[in-house]
Amino acid sequence: MLHYFIGRQAIYDHNLNVIGYELLYRSHNAAFNDGIDDEDYATSLVLLNSFMEAGLEELVGPHKAFINLTRKFILNGDLIPPAKHQLVLEILEDIEVDGELIQAVKTLKTKGYTIALDDFIYHDTIQPLVELADIIKIDLRALDEATLRDYVQRLKPYPLKLLA
Repeated sequence: MLHYFIGRQAIYDHNLNVIGYELLYRSHNAAFNDGIDDEDYATSLVLLNSFMEAGLEELVGPHKAFINLTRKFILNGDLIPPAKHQLVLEILEDIEVDGELIQAVKTLKTKGYTIALDDFIYHDTIQPLVELADIIKIDLRALDEATLRDYVQRLKPYPLKLLA
């Protein structure tokens, strides 16, 4: 029997008001992952339990639910629940960016989903996703001050929110 939890990590604005929660798969035992090392399966568990078991309203209330998506989920947008008003679709930093992925993200954006780039690290191949993103999440602990300033300058022209 699989035992797992849906972790809920608060995301705050600059005034320390909760603006959303990142929903994450968590094993019942931090030392083991119950055999779940498949990111697609973990994403499936988060989505299924957020919508069917616990209910999104119970998990995040009126706030946004930030959910990490794998390439497979992005490419097959039909797997994503239609609660676009409350979901923020997070694209992970290690995802392979190619024409197929960019087109799928464009389609999701056209459908009204909010797009976030998680643990953002700039490189040329990610530029098309920057142009589509509504939110960019930056891990301040992973960047030196010069790199952070560079990112802020690069991202200024785009109508997006930065989260740290």
